[in-house]
Amino acid sequence: MNRSRPPSIVRPSVRPVVAALAVAGALALAAPPAGAQSSVQIAPDVIHPPTSARKTVVRDAQGFLHCVFVENLPNGDRPVRLATSFDGGTNWTLTPFVFNDATSALNGTFPTNGCNAAIDEQGNLHVVWGAYHYSSNYAQYYRRYDLGAGTAAPIVDLSAAFGRSASTRTDAMAITVDANGRVYLVLQGTTSWEDHLAVSTQPFNAQNQFQDLGSVSGGYSAQQTKLAVDATNRVHCAFYRNQPPGVIAHRIWTGTAWAGASVTVGGTSGVNDYHPSLAADALGAVHLAYVRDAASPPAVIEYRRYNGASWEAPIGVATFTSTQLAGSTTDVMALACEESTGHVYLTYRDYAGVGDLVLVEKASGASAFTKVHTLLPASAGKNTYVRPGLRGQLFPSSARAEHRFGLVVRVGTASPYELRYVDLFGVPGVEIVGQGCPGSGGFVPKLAVTSGTPMAGAPIALVLSDGLGGANAVLLFGLDKGETPLGFGCSLHLTGVLPPAPVVPLGGSGPGTGTVTLLGALPSDIGGNSFALQAFVLDAGAPLGFAPTNGLKLNVP
Repeated sequence: MNRSRPPSIVRPSVRPVVAALAVAGALALAAPPAGAQSSVQIAPDVIHPPTSARKTVVRDAQGFLHCVFVENLPNGDRPVRLATSFDGGTNWTLTPFVFNDATSALNGTFPTNGCNAAIDEQGNLHVVWGAYHYSSNYAQYYRRYDLGAGTAAPIVDLSAAFGRSASTRTDAMAITVDANGRVYLVLQGTTSWEDHLAVSTQPFNAQNQFQDLGSVSGGYSAQQTKLAVDATNRVHCAFYRNQPPGVIAHRIWTGTAWAGASVTVGGTSGVNDYHPSLAADALGAVHLAYVRDAASPPAVIEYRRYNGASWEAPIGVATFTSTQLAGSTTDVMALACEESTGHVYLTYRDYAGVGDLVLVEKASGASAFTKVHTLLPASAGKNTYVRPGLRGQLFPSSARAEHRFGLVVRVGTASPYELRYVDLFGVPGVEIVGQGCPGSGGFVPKLAVTSGTPMAGAPIALVLSDGLGGANAVLLFGLDKGETPLGFGCSLHLTGVLPPAPVVPLGGSGPGTGTVTLLGALPSDIGGNSFALQAFVLDAGAPLGFAPTNGLKLNVP
């Protein structure tokens, strides 16, 4: 697969952009209201996946996004396909490669109906898929794909390799990579609905083999299992335990052994806590969300934080009554975190509101979530937005969610179901380049387009946030994106710097509170061009004396 990108051609008309944004930006200090984010179709007809098939998008070291999904073809075939985006999710290209074949549930009476993916630091995509058909037809498969070379290892029939019976029921699908490149996946168990954990015998699964580490639960029901590797390289498993009343439980694999028995995390006086969603940050914490009392509404989306030693008290996020649900699924929630800060993001369909897909956030240490965006618009349709998946894994660092938060969700109330990608903080034509560096308090300043799209003559709003409150920031513009090391892991994310370099004051007071909104309009003759920009917050608490933001590249059609 050709992964190169053509260079941008920039005409002199880019230069007025600097003045236009600089003059207006210094005057505006309040962000415009957030509306619905843009979404992009990845595939027009996909199958309705099992609840465990949620992590389907990864980010490689070059910043390219890769999405795996099960295509629903008219002839009944269910190929596991790969789509790639070279521009942060604005456009997706379907690759010709197909992961499964006739021996691994491509077709037949019981074809593939779900998949998940993870990536390692060498650019290998690790994909697991299943053909899970009630009541007695269950099979699980795995394949490694080298994104750079465009080559694939042989398919591993996991069910056959570990002697699993087709009648052993499972929804095992989660997969992740640890700090050493070891691949962990949830494996079909030896008895029905009791997931096992497996690990590759070599880093990057070089031998194309796995070792069974035993039951995730320790000897009883374990379904809907999710995985997250924490900052100390321990593997966390969160799962639904189908024993009355039905709870969410948690267990840790240390890398050499299980760290004791599983612990109940979501206890309930109602019936069944479902749909665990799990993420780990770089500070040592693990974040979990689930739906409490899903089978006996009112159902509550609940969040808990594992601080490295114990679980902190639960925080309620949203509550849905039986009337509001009206028979719709509660499988409408996903969680991710900003790995460097522990800032948590959660998306869900708001049945208590107007049926839109919303994004809420909770800063580290905060006691409640607040709404950030409407990601997809209001809908009265039953099960319009189902089984969202937020991208992100702690290792390798290039795959972290904080580089660019993205969401994949199945859209539609009946087949054909559409697969859509939503850039949580981006807009079409805007590419987020690299990441920023921490300033005072460990806060990483961010630069984002919050209103408008890059169009000739159109208004646009940029927001610089999470900087040092009361400080000044310098805004740089350039001809193209770039990557020049500045020291301490920081980079200049643009090339061909253009004058002037305006200085803008940030509102707020203290670490992480600094914000400024830059309002302006793009010149009418800028069509067909692109330019880059990045901000630097003057901050004595930062190693360089300033804290850089991520870069942005704006492509104007």
